[in-house]
Amino acid sequence: MTLTSREDASVAAARAELKLIGTVVAAGRSQVLLEGNNELKFYHLGDKVPGDGVVEQILRNQVQIRNRDQSLTTLTLQEKASLSTPATLSKAGSERGAGGEVRNVGENRWLISRNMGESVRDNFAAQMRLVQMQPRTQAGKIDGFVIQRIDSSSVLGRLGLKKGDVIIDVNNTKLDSPEKGLQIVQQLREARRITLAVERDNQPMSFLYEIQ
Repeated sequence: MTLTSREDASVAAARAELKLIGTVVAAGRSQVLLEGNNELKFYHLGDKVPGDGVVEQILRNQVQIRNRDQSLTTLTLQEKASLSTPATLSKAGSERGAGGEVRNVGENRWLISRNMGESVRDNFAAQMRLVQMQPRTQAGKIDGFVIQRIDSSSVLGRLGLKKGDVIIDVNNTKLDSPEKGLQIVQQLREARRITLAVERDNQPMSFLYEIQ
């Protein structure tokens, strides 16, 4: 099949907009979370992605995509040194002050301004790049996700979570698969109240966030 120049341009544009958000590397079930065509989606090895490429290799912080012309596109996660809060979120914080946008109002309880909540939802992919998580498995099954890296200056880093925390469930939904995590993320975009069950240093903890 021969593509027209317009179709070629469309494919190239979709390929250029493809962004790597995260990877899950596990024998026989590696997955990659990509942002493309204005949506987040998990892909397995061999899956077709926006831009007409196919996932060829998934590494810890990198994914390789085989394009239709047999060239390779490599997407890499941002390094820690380059992590920063997106400009749109920083601007929102400066309007009322950091304390006004995210306020700790009790033990493991936070109030988040509506402006900040909307900014996080609108820039969710950018925020996800500021956190690195990997699934924790017990008896061969995923029972939560471990935070391996989190930028303390990001919005998520200001909500009480720390490196090493294991997120067990969100709004009473078990976080037992990458797909479940993405489903939860989509649901939270409209939520006004969010609860997290977290394990820290082998001790259970609960976190409550309210958007007002």
